[in-house]
Amino acid sequence: MFKKVDHMAIAVKNLEETKKKLVTLLGAKFIVENVNKEGQYRVAIFRIGENIFTFLESTSPEGFVAKHIERSGETLQHMGIEVDDIQKFMDHLHANGVKTSNYVEIAGVRKEVLVGIFSTKAGISSGSSCRYSNGWGNTGMPLRRKE
Repeated sequence: MFKKVDHMAIAVKNLEETKKKLVTLLGAKFIVENVNKEGQYRVAIFRIGENIFTFLESTSPEGFVAKHIERSGETLQHMGIEVDDIQKFMDHLHANGVKTSNYVEIAGVRKEVLVGIFSTKAGISSGSSCRYSNGWGNTGMPLRRKE
């Protein structure tokens, strides 16, 4: 069912400053940057070692990234997890009382769903969510390499 952690997404206040620190301090390899107007955020994706990290900066004080930072600080916003079969996994979650939302299918690319298994009520985290998918690139936008 579960295959691997696809990526970790971290909410930050200043994406430019974060990008510089990642390259200088960790030797991160920049992959792509884009703006999601509908989601009201900018995202920069990096490979750090063998791992993919996405860093999200709000483009609006009303955006979900700004609200996350206001509530929880510059912390993990979500974790992308790859599964073998997203429908079977959703059925498994629902059978165990876990709610899902925002199911999206991008033909030939990926399927994804938000899963709120980390909640304050569960005592695990403060508002983070997991994103389960059948493919890489869970940024809510087409990925384009930045030259």
